[in-house]
Amino acid sequence: GYSVNTDLFRAVPQVKGVATGNAWNPEKNSIYVSLTQGKQLREEIKDTTVQILGDRQAAMYINGTQDNATRATDLSATAGRNFTVLGKNIKVTGTDASVGITLTSAATSTVTKLDLDMLVVNDPSRLIILLPANLKDGEYTLTVTTQFAGGKTLLKSPRHASQTIYIGEAPSGGGSGDGGGGDETPDPAI
Repeated sequence: GYSVNTDLFRAVPQVKGVATGNAWNPEKNSIYVSLTQGKQLREEIKDTTVQILGDRQAAMYINGTQDNATRATDLSATAGRNFTVLGKNIKVTGTDASVGITLTSAATSTVTKLDLDMLVVNDPSRLIILLPANLKDGEYTLTVTTQFAGGKTLLKSPRHASQTIYIGEAPSGGGSGDGGGGDETPDPAI
């Protein structure tokens, strides 16, 4: 029957369930605290302003890479060697035909889809891929497409994130990469 009452809130402990035979049964009974806003908190809420700081960060994105042959993190990569991609929700999984990793040449628009056996590590925040040995030096768009939703449930529609990388040396000044943005289709089913 005790409560804590301040200008900010009122807190009242509540018992849930019926105590049979005046005995406490933790399987049927529990205690919770009911909180109600107080006068000062209600007044402060009236004076609260909302600031929109920008778009919500994408649920999937690429935020870093490393050439495992040279340890370079400047978006350069070595054909025929392992390449690490870091990000969020980039685990490659799903049954849609578009799921996987592709490399699109900026020079020729040729799309190379990597075989699943070229995916060495497939974690939600880190991929290690084996790049094809026959890639010519130049600029490529690496695209990760997945139905991964962060749990056991798959998205109905795949989403993807892309990053510009360079086979060979990256141009000075960082090139034309977009810094690892994501492009996703929201799925109301999750």
